[in-house]
Amino acid sequence: MITANDLYGDRFILGLGVSHPPMVEGLRGHTYEKPIPAMRRYTQRICKGESGADSFPLAVAALGPLMLKLSGEMTRGHCLTTPILATRRRQRRSGPSKVVCDYRR
Repeated sequence: MITANDLYGDRFILGLGVSHPPMVEGLRGHTYEKPIPAMRRYTQRICKGESGADSFPLAVAALGPLMLKLSGEMTRGHCLTTPILATRRRQRRSGPSKVVCDYRR
């Protein structure tokens, strides 16, 4: 099987987010759960409970300090559309070895 990392030289990173209640419940028909425990469980399932989650190309859309902490503990980093100053602050909170994927318009 060929993976996205095989095709793109280890440059592929999957960004995950928990979204918002109207999107989750209204549009998709799912039950909205507390964001931190839901993302922790989902990330653990993707990584199959392995402790070396950094080996998986995942980043979490993190706004608040608890989600930033989770992204630093369980993934390669975080992704979000933010101003440059906020990006620097988020980088410090996630850790110097973590990837920060910023999207600018």
